Amino acid sequence: MFVLAIGLSAFAQTSLKGRVIDDATKNPVVEAKITLVNQKISTMTNASGEFLLLYLEAVDEEIV
Repeated sequence: MFVLAIGLSAFAQTSLKGRVIDDATKNPVVEAKITLVNQKISTMTNASGEFLLLYLEAVDEEIV
């Protein structure tokens, strides 16, 4: 089981960044896929469990 810990950061309303960690161990989850469902945009977490997702418009999205 893991937890998506999102620090929502808006840079001119074009990006989303955060970190995915395992709830039990508190270790980063590597290569977790983060997707804005309706925009069909995705990215993967890095070795530290961090991700940065860039998009063109401000959106109200479900994050998976």
